[in-house]
Amino acid sequence: MKTLLFILFLTSPCFALNFDTDKESHFYVSAVLGVMADSTIYHGVPNFSAGERVATASTLAMIPGIAKELSDEKFDTQDLVADAAGVVLGVAISEVVNRSIFVS
Repeated sequence: MKTLLFILFLTSPCFALNFDTDKESHFYVSAVLGVMADSTIYHGVPNFSAGERVATASTLAMIPGIAKELSDEKFDTQDLVADAAGVVLGVAISEVVNRSIFVS
């Protein structure tokens, strides 16, 4: 429960922001998804190695962005680039925070 509250606290400012561009919204939402996916796996699947955890979290966090692009009238690869950059940042932040604060 502490972990969930911490994740919500860490990510809640992103949802309150008014994004100027579509790419910013893709980036920030994907970063939040990266943090959430990695933190969930970090605490929920303790037998995963760091590489497995990062790969799985990154894949899961990219699914909504890919699904959105597939449902759009015009497929925009730049949106996927923004999604991927956000996911990388989010997963990296999660790894640093979880290793520093929630040491097993």
